[in-house]
Amino acid sequence: MPAGRPRKYKDAAAMRAAVEAWMAEQEAKGEFPDEAGMILALGLKKRMIERYCSETENPEDWREYKDIFEDAKLEREHFLVTRMVKDNKLAQGCLNALKQPANGGYIDRPLDTGKVEVTLKVSGIGGMDKFG
Repeated sequence: MPAGRPRKYKDAAAMRAAVEAWMAEQEAKGEFPDEAGMILALGLKKRMIERYCSETENPEDWREYKDIFEDAKLEREHFLVTRMVKDNKLAQGCLNALKQPANGGYIDRPLDTGKVEVTLKVSGIGGMDKFG
């Protein structure tokens, strides 16, 4: 990491321990472990997380940090999906949260990739011979 403020956590293992402890605390309270709450509880900023997870700015151990935050995202997704299937009353709220990128990024319809597919039917007009 570039020079500047000292790291809040000495290494990825310390940060993982802090994230897992916070997640366990939320689970014990039955509360959703939202991303914003986690970042605030850890005393971080989104830009700091981006630096920790940047291969360019943190070439030695960026992958370890990236894995920490990917695992936290999976924990949030798991929380929401299990609540959603256990209690019908929570389904729509959980689905709305699951659509947020930080919680799974679920989509209702296929993404628009910009590709357009055209099927040309030539039967009835003499077949492909008429196009030569």
